[in-house]
Amino acid sequence: MENEMFLHLLIGPLLLLFSIIYYYFPPKNINALYGHRTNMSMKNQDTWNEANKRSTKSMFWSSTYTCIIQITGIILGFNNEKLILYSTIFLVASLVIGVIKVENQLKNIFDKDGNRI
Repeated sequence: MENEMFLHLLIGPLLLLFSIIYYYFPPKNINALYGHRTNMSMKNQDTWNEANKRSTKSMFWSSTYTCIIQITGIILGFNNEKLILYSTIFLVASLVIGVIKVENQLKNIFDKDGNRI
C-alpha cells in the first residue's frame, strides 16, 4: 500500500508541474496532441489562444488545491484509502468544472463562429 500511496501523492504535484510547463510552453497552433481541445476552442487561432491561456490557470489551481488536500490529509492522519478517494474526486471534479468554466468564458467572449463579441 505504501507504493500505491506514494504514486497517488504524485498525481497532484505532477499535474502542477504539467500546468507550469503548459503555461511557459503553450501550444502555439491548433493541434491534435495537446491543448484545450473543444469545438469552441478550435474555431480559430484566437479562440485557441484564449482557451489555452484560461485552461492553464484552471489546471494550475486544480492541481494546487489537490496538493493542499493531500498534504492536509497526511498531516491530519486520514486513512490512506479515504485520502486517495477525496483527493481524486476533488481533482476530477475541479478539472471538469474548469473545462465547463473555460467554455462558458469563451461563449461570453466569442460568438458561435469564433469572432470576438
